[in-house]
Amino acid sequence: MEYANREKNDCVLLLLGPKGLGKIHLGTSIIREVGGTFTSSEEMIFKFEAAMDYSSDISRLSLMNFYSSTKILVIDEIGRSNQQQKESYCLNLILRTRYENLLPTVLISNLKKEDLMKSLGEAVVDRLVETCEAVEFVGESYRIEKRKIS
Repeated sequence: MEYANREKNDCVLLLLGPKGLGKIHLGTSIIREVGGTFTSSEEMIFKFEAAMDYSSDISRLSLMNFYSSTKILVIDEIGRSNQQQKESYCLNLILRTRYENLLPTVLISNLKKEDLMKSLGEAVVDRLVETCEAVEFVGESYRIEKRKIS
């Protein structure tokens, strides 16, 4: 809640750790609290590729402008795409523009911090060093216990 309600917020928040610990729950709670957009890296790449089709309703430029200017952007599944080069390209463009526009971004990943930094690349990491806060989750998936109760 503190992150979502900051008066001036140009921070990138990393939510990192194993699956089933509530990272998506927190990311979507931020969107519900203050507005914004939730997407996954796969969905972002899919939309980016679809925008290349001449019959697409949206251009790549419009799509990138949308992601780059939404109030708060939450991106899930960072580093899990089979198309790492496209993911890095899209993230680099979006994060650079959001950095320049002083807009907050939440990145969610199951990767460890060191592995995520390698996945994102030097240019993105250089910007994150200045504006990033990381929360690393540890423990066992809550989903396992939830299934036992049902």
